Amino acid sequence: MNTYLDIAISLLLIFVLFSVVVYVIQEIVAINFEYRGKMLWGAIAQALDGIPLPKRTNLHKEPPPDKDLLTSSLFDNAQIRSLMKGIVSLPSYIHSADFARAVIDVLAGKAGTPGVNKLADFTAGLNVHIAEWQKGHPGAGGAATAGAKEMPPVFEIFKALAAGADSIDKLQTEIGAWYDRYMARVSGWYQSHVVATVRIIAVGVTLFFNLNIIHLVRTIAADQAMRSSLVGISERLADHPEQVTDLLNKSFDVRVKELTAELQPGIDSAEKRRDTAMARQLRRQLADREEDAAKNYTALRIGAVDSMTRRLSAVNLPIGWHLEEMDKELHTSSGGWDWGAIGLLLVGWLITAGCLSMGAPFWFGLLIQVVNIRRAGVKPGGEKK
Repeated sequence: MNTYLDIAISLLLIFVLFSVVVYVIQEIVAINFEYRGKMLWGAIAQALDGIPLPKRTNLHKEPPPDKDLLTSSLFDNAQIRSLMKGIVSLPSYIHSADFARAVIDVLAGKAGTPGVNKLADFTAGLNVHIAEWQKGHPGAGGAATAGAKEMPPVFEIFKALAAGADSIDKLQTEIGAWYDRYMARVSGWYQSHVVATVRIIAVGVTLFFNLNIIHLVRTIAADQAMRSSLVGISERLADHPEQVTDLLNKSFDVRVKELTAELQPGIDSAEKRRDTAMARQLRRQLADREEDAAKNYTALRIGAVDSMTRRLSAVNLPIGWHLEEMDKELHTSSGGWDWGAIGLLLVGWLITAGCLSMGAPFWFGLLIQVVNIRRAGVKPGGEKK
């Protein structure tokens, strides 16, 4: 029984480590191609401009350069523009207070001549924008804006919030609360949008390391020393799960939220004091630190990937491309192609890629459970605990 458990643990360890590699690569790709920033832009455009966000949009595409969009005006607002810099030119995270201030400024600016009552300006500007929308979208078929047919419901929400607010601060709080609820849904959308990217990376990792699950099972089952080494690594990971959980939980998005939480109180305080220079300086500092975090995240995660793969290479796991050996395995004794062996190789790659795309949290949780089951049983030459 322990032999089968050891084989299972060894395979789970392989899935864990290479799933982490897939996750890290996906995060690096998301940072450098600004997937989160583009998803944020698209989600806000869906809410403010009625541009539908497909379930599987191409996050590598740049946002449309349409300056007439309310979303474009929002991102051009000083509140948001100050968060853009360098390799993170699109912010991956916008605090609810910044969003609320920016959308209030943009809509209040449509009121014409600003008055002393910003709440009234916001209501007037919102009515102007609704009138402009209705003029540009007559009926249900006149979609002037990228497939939008009906006025986004958020404007009715904003009208209701403005009608129920007795001050601009109250309105800002209510809009910020709506934004937080909306962003909670956007987080789920983002995960569904990157599924295709994860699968492509899983295939790439499988082929790069030549991870053939069928060959791995055969080799591990026949090599007791290798099984023992892999089980030992697994038990050490189970004893110190932070080696994996830190990589999975401390994503770039989490780091950005930590930086925002650290500096946002100062920004809010400066805004309340009408100290625009200090607020602008703090936002610029936030943008600088976010850019540094992006650079450091990439470097640290590349080091983590190297560390993961080195652990397995130390036990002589049969991964990587050994062309002479593979050439013998894929040919018959007469020199022709062994189509059965080729079929098994393709199936082995396919199964491995599918397993890696399921995610490291799933495999790591399963690994810990199986390790605990093994510890509760009888080890070779040992006794029950």
